Amino acid sequence: MCKIVVVNRENREYFSGYLEEMHSQRYDIYVKERGWAALENPLGLDIDEYDNVFATWLLALSNEGELLGAVRLVPTDCDTLLGDHFNHLATEIPVPSDPDIWEITRYYVKDKNLQAPDGHDIKRHLIVGMLEYALLNKVKALVVVSDTGFLRLLEMFKWPYELMGLPQKYEEGECVGIYIHLSETMVENHRTLTNFWNDSLTLHGETYFSRRNSNFIAEQSRSLMLFAKQNKDLIQPMTTLIRRLQSNDAQIAARAQMDLEALFLGLADDEQSLTHERPPASQLALN
Repeated sequence: MCKIVVVNRENREYFSGYLEEMHSQRYDIYVKERGWAALENPLGLDIDEYDNVFATWLLALSNEGELLGAVRLVPTDCDTLLGDHFNHLATEIPVPSDPDIWEITRYYVKDKNLQAPDGHDIKRHLIVGMLEYALLNKVKALVVVSDTGFLRLLEMFKWPYELMGLPQKYEEGECVGIYIHLSETMVENHRTLTNFWNDSLTLHGETYFSRRNSNFIAEQSRSLMLFAKQNKDLIQPMTTLIRRLQSNDAQIAARAQMDLEALFLGLADDEQSLTHERPPASQLALN
């Protein structure tokens, strides 16, 4: 059986080890396989500004606790990928700002051909888990920026959708903004069409899966990652310190944090001697 585990601000510390693995898998798929060069970074993790306290991640986990795939959901009354970077795709339907309309991003499966023991592939479990979780939260619509190839799946699944504007080309292909109407009837029709009647959604995954200890925090790792990209001569020492910061050994993690703070303070002193203005180095290290 495959379980779809809900991870959000309330329990993401418990699942921090899985989240770190998720960001690593996303990097493998989007950077190494698909060639999204803009996402390259020294940590080998795909983390963007929407991996934050407002996000919900649905993790597809096997009975043995292996991470098989994931998807991210963000309410559109928060910052979204569509609103911040792709609003030019929303010429017919405005970019929503509604807590009952959610954005789908970073949907992936580790192995597209992998099947769960019930005979259904992992993609099907993840999609149905996403729809059921959205219904539980009284979501009325989902929006997504996607390659135009996704439209073939929507037609096959008979999902009620509208294009938010005309498709437009980008470096890796052609994308479009899609507005998907969500309802109990839509989900029931999807289950009937795909012959999927299993209940794989797990709201309190701590009950089912052992904890993977980790000090991983997405926002912190992203800040360090961006800083390292801007100071390329520091990539190697910072990568080492960041890995130590995420160690399960408290002493190693604490020493790494001290070393990072010392590094940032040293950089701040250098900059102060040039500009006479000291930047908030502690924020660089911890935010």
